Amino acid sequence: MVVNNHPLANVSVNVKDQDEANLQGVFVEIVGTEITCTTGSGGGCTLQEVPLGNISYTAVKDGYVTGNGTFTVTSNSGTLEITLTEEE
Repeated sequence: MVVNNHPLANVSVNVKDQDEANLQGVFVEIVGTEITCTTGSGGGCTLQEVPLGNISYTAVKDGYVTGNGTFTVTSNSGTLEITLTEEE
């Protein structure tokens, strides 16, 4: 049996548009993993069991420019704030 001793954290995500309105239905993924969440009506979701360290993420919603970025996950990471811009 293999035991995974790598520290993990849950990361709260909040996604808004350029007008600061919460966005529902945004698919957020940690690049290179199967860790995902989709935002609810309040624009939030939680990425669970994320490895500590620097991660890259992608945020996708129809009608919006795909959001990409990096975030440092610590045992007390706080909230990953993402802003998406509407496509023209």
